[in-house]
Amino acid sequence: MIKQLIAIPTLLFAAYANAECQRSFPDELPIVPQGKFASEAEMHQAQLAVKAYVDSIETALACNAHLVPLQRNRGVFLAEQAAESYNTQLQAYREREGLVATN
Repeated sequence: MIKQLIAIPTLLFAAYANAECQRSFPDELPIVPQGKFASEAEMHQAQLAVKAYVDSIETALACNAHLVPLQRNRGVFLAEQAAESYNTQLQAYREREGLVATN
């Protein structure tokens, strides 16, 4: 009887945790403005969008341990591509604003 009482909440928790698990990677890359022309607010919005995108991919990778290496590599590639795109534009923004130290 005790085992059955313990099993029910465990099963419910497992079902809830699985419902929160993202089954696939996001379809669209976040939009990153050109750093040479973007405002501070636009760069901040892009930062938030890229972070959410990367977090979403990380969640999908963590939840889907059964992915074949090619699928896992695709997820890592997508996350890195989004982060690199943002970082490139952030560098351009900082150069334009004079926020980069020069020697």
